[in-house]
Amino acid sequence: MALDANPKTGEARAAAERHDWAAVHDLLSAATAPLDAEGQELLATASFLTGRRSEALTAWERAYRARLTAHEELLAAAAAVRVAGLHLEAGALNQGEAWIARGEQLADGMPESAVHGWLAILRSLAAFFRGDAA
Repeated sequence: MALDANPKTGEARAAAERHDWAAVHDLLSAATAPLDAEGQELLATASFLTGRRSEALTAWERAYRARLTAHEELLAAAAAVRVAGLHLEAGALNQGEAWIARGEQLADGMPESAVHGWLAILRSLAAFFRGDAA
């Protein structure tokens, strides 16, 4: 079901415009209808900004799958960037690098974008964390 099918969606979007991330989180977490990719991304952002890293990770992974299902490869790669970043931040280098690779595979051959830049940054950061400063 699309995010718009959710009765609390309008409230959540309005709360996001006010930067009331706790309200966004509460509204979307309590949603009775499944969230689409956009809804998962909004929930992930609200979760991250309210200190719920584990929930953010789960929501970004769901957004990634939803974008893949919708054949939105660059947006799926963008979600992979977020998942990779959360894993790297937590010190889970192997998982982070696996998500970087997923993003790179999806972005490969597409016109250069900010996603490509973020993948390069994360690839460099992972190498740095592994002790490869070259």
